[in-house]
Amino acid sequence: MPSDPPRDKAGPAVVAAPELRVSYRAVTRYVQRILKITVPGEFNDEKTRARFHCRAAGLSTRAVRKLIWTPGIALAVKMGMPRACNGQFHVEIEPVSGVIVTVTEPWSREHGRLKILSSRELARGAKKIHRKEKRKPKAPVLKVFAAEEGFEHV
Repeated sequence: MPSDPPRDKAGPAVVAAPELRVSYRAVTRYVQRILKITVPGEFNDEKTRARFHCRAAGLSTRAVRKLIWTPGIALAVKMGMPRACNGQFHVEIEPVSGVIVTVTEPWSREHGRLKILSSRELARGAKKIHRKEKRKPKAPVLKVFAAEEGFEHV
């Protein structure tokens, strides 16, 4: 039987905060690419850069990490996927440790899922369909053939 979670003196169970495995680089990239806030300047390390960007956005690094660590992203990390998307942004995940390494903008297509065909491509497709239809035997033809050959069920 699993042990009960530790209790506070008042009585309710103390639940540990979820571990947010998001690198400082990912925090910086989220503020730059998704929130569209860039702080110019030279920084000594990635931690300082992330703090300055979060401060410019009016958020803490923990708040930005919570914005990145959505349930879908957490599931992708748990399953060991190398990258994931939640519709708002894409993340690259370090496969061994499960740390989110960077954040990129969602991919978009200019024409959606439709491919725009030229008139020549449309004509070629129509001819292909026509040849295919000529090749296929129709149901009445199959019944006549079956009757001639002596098959009962077609």
